[in-house]
Amino acid sequence: MAGREIEDVPVVVCNDGDVTALAGAMSMNAYNVFGIAMETSEAAGYLDNKEFIIRWLNELAFSPVDT
Repeated sequence: MAGREIEDVPVVVCNDGDVTALAGAMSMNAYNVFGIAMETSEAAGYLDNKEFIIRWLNELAFSPVDT
């Protein structure tokens, strides 16, 4: 719907962790990148070696972390 409002521009909604992994991969020109976004909660994303974002790994706000 939003894409139609601005003349059929493709619109994609992504988790901020996914965007962090993609931006990290682009800035380092690398693959197999794990990105962590720490905002109001914690999100993560992973870009594999085939340039795909792994969609099942994205929300870590309630995941236990062993320090």
